[in-house]
Amino acid sequence: MAIDLVFKSGETTSTIYPGYAVVLSTAEDQTVVLTTMEACPLVVGIAMQEIAPGSYGRVRVFGVADATIDGSVTAGDFVCTSATAGYVKTLPSTSLTASRNVLGIALTSGTGTQKIFVNRM
Repeated sequence: MAIDLVFKSGETTSTIYPGYAVVLSTAEDQTVVLTTMEACPLVVGIAMQEIAPGSYGRVRVFGVADATIDGSVTAGDFVCTSATAGYVKTLPSTSLTASRNVLGIALTSGTGTQKIFVNRM
């Protein structure tokens, strides 16, 4: 089972691509943006389609999704937002106590695009 919700892109110049992690915008209700904050607690999920600035698109908030990885992940790692906009990375051990920073769990090991289980519900 997977749950996708539709959000508006709050980006003004950047396109949100499929596989990118998005966070809630603090500037406008029900919008998502890219972040360069590692382990951002406002993480929503993974974009499932290309979302142009100001347009609407699907974001996976629960279920399996392909995510764009910064560095490498090992299956079983908790993942969070990366300092690279749109990317996810292994959650630093110093953040493990803050479950709101967790985007999901890596289902595969590797670099580039990997499958993760998104659990933001």
